[in-house]
Amino acid sequence: MFDAWAEQIDELEIPVDAASLTRAVAVYGRLHAKLAAAVDKFETRLLWDLDGSTSMIAWLKARGMWAGDAATLTRVARQLRSYPTLAELWISGELSQGQVKAILACVRERHRGLFETHEAAVIPSLVGLSVDDTHTAMLRWRERADAEIDLDPPADPPRTASHSQTLGGRWYLDGSFEAEGGAVIDTAIRVVTDSNSTRLPGERRADAIVDICRYFLDNQHTHTGTRNRPHLNIVINGDSLGTDHLVGEIADTRLPLDSPTLSRLLCDCNINRAVLGANSVLLDYSLATRTISSGLWNALVVRDRHCRYPGCDRPPKWCEGHHVTWFSRGGPTNPKNLILLCSRHHHRLHAKGWDAWLEPDGELVIKPPYSAPIRGSPPRQPCAV
Repeated sequence: MFDAWAEQIDELEIPVDAASLTRAVAVYGRLHAKLAAAVDKFETRLLWDLDGSTSMIAWLKARGMWAGDAATLTRVARQLRSYPTLAELWISGELSQGQVKAILACVRERHRGLFETHEAAVIPSLVGLSVDDTHTAMLRWRERADAEIDLDPPADPPRTASHSQTLGGRWYLDGSFEAEGGAVIDTAIRVVTDSNSTRLPGERRADAIVDICRYFLDNQHTHTGTRNRPHLNIVINGDSLGTDHLVGEIADTRLPLDSPTLSRLLCDCNINRAVLGANSVLLDYSLATRTISSGLWNALVVRDRHCRYPGCDRPPKWCEGHHVTWFSRGGPTNPKNLILLCSRHHHRLHAKGWDAWLEPDGELVIKPPYSAPIRGSPPRQPCAV
């Protein structure tokens, strides 16, 4: 059957006109309904476990489906299990895929029991409506349902947040908080935000959130060690070390990272050496070593006291070690080539076109891409009392 489908798809040419595309969309919706029904049966029988998958969603991902689509399909399949009339009319094509999504979006958890009893009467009345009209009708049903079950208007959850990644690798953060939690977050962002930065307010707030999370990871006490920094697992191609074009990716997601980011991360991290042969056979592996040891870090703290970027006084807990001559370019890991930089300024000095060097007296000189050098004073030593 599926081979015949594949042959028909190979030969199929959808005419580019309104009537043909309308029919194609309708057929696609019916096929999606059949797929949801099959996924429901597959999950109910735990057949995904036979291949060693951890869930139905993981099984679909392994078959080439995007994680978000796999989660949506699985969720819809589970919901349709309780609504046979909705499933039947979707499969028959009397309800469109958009209508089904609009219906399910309006049925909250508190409504499920009531909707199961109303479904056989409500769903047929929606046949022939547009997606927008279906959504409006379901909102009206929900209002009546809230009155019928005699519940107070549902309170918003005290705190809710989502943090998701797109196909392009960007992350999107969204959330809502009650008065107390929101005030705590607002105060933390305000304290961390660099008010002197020329970046847009939204960019400064985003920098502050990353700095807060990095600070927690640097100073958490779940794991032992004076400078445990469990941020990211990065894989870097060893052949690219020593060049200006580092090649690497995030190990967990295999998303590539640009060369400036990789060079910055190499400044202060744990490094494991792994040698792979043909067919990715592991030939050699070394234990983790820090680019900057705890003892050397403590010495930098004693010497620099805060971020060395001119005008910045971020304390050491907010800082990272920076190789003035980059580690990725062969710069040595010793006090003469190391300074403390806060995360924001560390990013800046690894950006394209920026340069920096230390004068013999310890003065830091920074050369932006399109302006005159910026000079910072050498670290001040404690004054005798």
